[in-house]
Amino acid sequence: MKHCASLSCAAVLLFLAAAPVLAQDQPAEQPEPVLTGECAVMAQECQATKDQCAQLAEKAAAKTAALEAWDAANGAKLEELNASLATAEDKEAVQAEIQTLEADRAKVEVQADADILSVLTPDQQATWQGYKMCQEMMAKHAGMNADQAAKCREMCNKAAKTMCALEGTAEEVEKAKGDIKAQLEKDVGQLTAPAAEEGQAPEGTVME
Repeated sequence: MKHCASLSCAAVLLFLAAAPVLAQDQPAEQPEPVLTGECAVMAQECQATKDQCAQLAEKAAAKTAALEAWDAANGAKLEELNASLATAEDKEAVQAEIQTLEADRAKVEVQADADILSVLTPDQQATWQGYKMCQEMMAKHAGMNADQAAKCREMCNKAAKTMCALEGTAEEVEKAKGDIKAQLEKDVGQLTAPAAEEGQAPEGTVME
């Protein structure tokens, strides 16, 4: 019996000694990624996975860093040009330089936004584009009631899916997108026309 007890004690001691090693072998649980602003809305609207949220947080941080780096390198020059524009002898030359710098910064932002969007699947990208277009339409046609807002979102989702499925040259795709957008504008305008003619928002109006 004493022999068995000694073996049991030895086993317990070995387990306790190994416990820290076993704990170290377990991968630490990663904290939930913190998303803010548009990326937070994107994750919610597109039902992003935890892994996608982590990637979105990383891409958003990279965008902020890229824009901050551009501002550090060019911001002072841009401010100087804007300040001198009113009294410049050659206003056209100064304005052209301002536009060049602003276009360069816009390229940095566009590329960063494309990197963020690349995290989403094609279906999620269509969902996000539909959401963005719906927000734009609701801003242009203020005073939609809940039913109109739901129909507007449905129209925008359908248009977004069509846009995302377009094929052809860049020029052809852009033209087709313009046509789809123009038709969407017309359809949403017709959707809200009765309320606009009455000059008042129907009951249940969605506040902007």
